[in-house]
Amino acid sequence: MFNWKKNAAGFRSSALVLIFLSGCNSPDSGSTAGTPLPQTVPSASPLAAQKPRITSFTPVSGIGGTSVTLNGSFGGVISAVKFGSLPATSFTLAADGQSIVAVAPAKVDTDKISVENSLGTDTSTSSFESYCSPILSVANSVVITDLSVVGDAKRTVYNKDKPSQGVWTLSYLMGQMKPPSMSTSDFILSWLNQWKSVTSVNGFPVPTRSTIDQVISNWPKLGDGTLDLERAPFRLLAITNRIDLRSTKNAGEGRFVFGLVDVLGVSQKFTVIFEYQQLFANGETLNSWALQWHDLSLETLPSTKFNSKLADLTAKFSNRNFTDVAGTVNGNAIGQIRTNEIFLLSPWELREFHLDAASGQLVQSVTAQTPDITLRATSTLDDWMTANATAILSGTSSVPSGFLGGAAPALNLGFKWKNASNSGVSESVRHAFSLNTCSGCHAGETSTAFMHLNPREITGVSVLSQFLQDDSKNRLNGLKNLVIQNNCQ
Repeated sequence: MFNWKKNAAGFRSSALVLIFLSGCNSPDSGSTAGTPLPQTVPSASPLAAQKPRITSFTPVSGIGGTSVTLNGSFGGVISAVKFGSLPATSFTLAADGQSIVAVAPAKVDTDKISVENSLGTDTSTSSFESYCSPILSVANSVVITDLSVVGDAKRTVYNKDKPSQGVWTLSYLMGQMKPPSMSTSDFILSWLNQWKSVTSVNGFPVPTRSTIDQVISNWPKLGDGTLDLERAPFRLLAITNRIDLRSTKNAGEGRFVFGLVDVLGVSQKFTVIFEYQQLFANGETLNSWALQWHDLSLETLPSTKFNSKLADLTAKFSNRNFTDVAGTVNGNAIGQIRTNEIFLLSPWELREFHLDAASGQLVQSVTAQTPDITLRATSTLDDWMTANATAILSGTSSVPSGFLGGAAPALNLGFKWKNASNSGVSESVRHAFSLNTCSGCHAGETSTAFMHLNPREITGVSVLSQFLQDDSKNRLNGLKNLVIQNNCQ
């Protein structure tokens, strides 16, 4: 693995210099064009001549002007280094013959690297990937559900004596989010107890669900009665990339999805999603976030290298005090925590929780873009849809804050937001509006049985809904385009 480190341009690399030639730039990072290095080919070498042999190279991706170090054995005089069919802009052979530094040509494409001398040519087994033609996969860079990740023996197991190891556990993430003066156990209990204590949000009633006591009572306790954080009844289902939700303030979201399990470890119909902002802090830019998610596709899955690189990435949005951006609470970049469950009580229900600036605790909030259920099939909502039809169809509308409820129930498998009789709202507008709500998206509008990422058993892999499978492909294409736009003209 190579660890990304910051340079003045906002890129990350180890032992590489990015030199941007005409035709390639990175407007997001602020890099400027450079001057190509001269061709450097030693006329003689004290090393014994031998056929070149490439064992590895780093970095494994970049653009024209990227300096790539080839490792191996390169005796004699090197006559050519090529990226595919294109000669390197320049190359320099190390005195010991064990490495070559080659500068990728301006129009480099994804292809293998070759080294040639009078005794023959050797070609790398893997390709140098050009950011101008990125190769990405959903499984590596968009929705990560591989059992080697979600069942990582170190990162998904919380150890109270070594809490920094279980960085992909609910206990660890809650500990990074809580007020410094509060215990993680009390912080979690304060969050869970809201199902039976909160009765209204934004002026709309919220049904209490005292059955949350089943979750609390089933959570193993320590001798002092506090929650045993090492045996939290939540299993990691996925780590996901939502850079498609980016704004001027952040590069979208990085997410952890957990599923509730019972005392025997059997999955239950209750998921919890931690949705973090990928903030522009500590030198991070839209391009740097995009490249870090992109670079996960350069690693083999499963592999320890992939997990290590992913852990470096997730730490940047989930760890306390990564960011000093004004407006964050407890030094944490969490945007919201959302739940989706029928485990507590029928009907299916989705809820949302935010960190409260005053108390530093998770507080139940309105559910994004979802009116209270009492506004369904009313002239009040229909009139708003009519007035905002263009924005609704383009996906840019925002439901008025006064409409938003504190719980979003999906009353049945085919649940949709419907209009009042003779409302005049077109079906296309109604569908677009309903699809953008929590309850409509998790039910009838997508033909989904309420969960887009289904809970898994301990040795299983979570199954994605058909809607999420299709949407993930769109997100992947969006990430590809973002990488190209920010790194290639």
